[in-house]
Amino acid sequence: MEPKCYAPYLGVFYRTNNNRVGPCCQYKTTVNPNEYDFQNVIKDLEQNTENENCSTCWEREKYGKTTLRHSFNNYRKSFAEDWDGKSFMPVYADVRTSNFCNLQCNMCSPLDSSKIESFIKQNPTAEKYFKSITSNYQNKDVNLPIADLAKLRVLKVAGGEPTIDPQCIKFLDDFVNQHDASNVELWLTTNATKMIPFLKNYKTKFKRLCVMLSIDATGPILEFIRYPAKWSVIEKNIDIAIKENLYDDLNVNIVVQPYNLLTIRNWIGYFSEFRKKVPRTKIVFLECSNPKHFSLKALTTKAKNFLLNEITELQDIYPNLEDKFSELIKMINKAKFDPQCQTTLIEYTDTISNIRNMNAWNIDTAFKYIK
Repeated sequence: MEPKCYAPYLGVFYRTNNNRVGPCCQYKTTVNPNEYDFQNVIKDLEQNTENENCSTCWEREKYGKTTLRHSFNNYRKSFAEDWDGKSFMPVYADVRTSNFCNLQCNMCSPLDSSKIESFIKQNPTAEKYFKSITSNYQNKDVNLPIADLAKLRVLKVAGGEPTIDPQCIKFLDDFVNQHDASNVELWLTTNATKMIPFLKNYKTKFKRLCVMLSIDATGPILEFIRYPAKWSVIEKNIDIAIKENLYDDLNVNIVVQPYNLLTIRNWIGYFSEFRKKVPRTKIVFLECSNPKHFSLKALTTKAKNFLLNEITELQDIYPNLEDKFSELIKMINKAKFDPQCQTTLIEYTDTISNIRNMNAWNIDTAFKYIK
């Protein structure tokens, strides 16, 4: 009998700065490495058809999307030919080396961003607007105490911002020196603000370099969501990466939230052109679910009707994004309005305007639909 998911057997997720381990980044329960037992995860998975710890994958599959569960099926076929069918043999490792980051993205947390960590220390009343994370963590030496990496075929690094994180650079350099990286795919998730030196350094050291760009819009919308990023810098870096062929795969991750969804007309054209420049690219839409006030539950019926009309018009303008528009329509129709989410989103927008000494409501006229 085939397992419901191969992640417990073939994968490991390790977040260094709170010393927690799990089978993958989507599995909700993580433990201290000394307490990790992949057999416990297997038992947990087998209890229910839709296990709570795996709710992210199950929910995405309802939209017909590819998930990590599908990816691990592929890893089993491609990278685990000599697996005995029952033991723990990681061919995939997702390592978060620290929270070192240069951006303060509104849907992130102090655990994942040193910028947010500093921001909250300076503005303690603003902590409630970010993901709820216990603050008793620290960055440790990067290692995988439960995993033998000899069979590794996919190594994923995220952050923080791995392209500038000294811990990540040291970890990767040590890995290259200690293992045969020519058999390993390096997967990088980056905000693209500083990525070019990293790409040039590691492109030739691994079998493949697969890049996931975390960019949720363009122009002022992106700069507001991923403060203090500059779109002109990001756009230039992407152009350089494409021109100089500094990747093997180049994909995009867009965190869908009211700020960028309401203003989609202003930025979606860039991604239509991007898809033409990079034909094999995957554009992934992920609805922000945490913090909840950045989810689509903050949108009123009036706002959702406005969006559905916008997307109907955009479908004719950008036919090569029809699949993406269909996903967004499903997200919008599924979202149930929560007045508390709307209230908190308005409060956050006002608060961040005061702290940054600007008026976020003037970024785009469509922001009026938040109110």
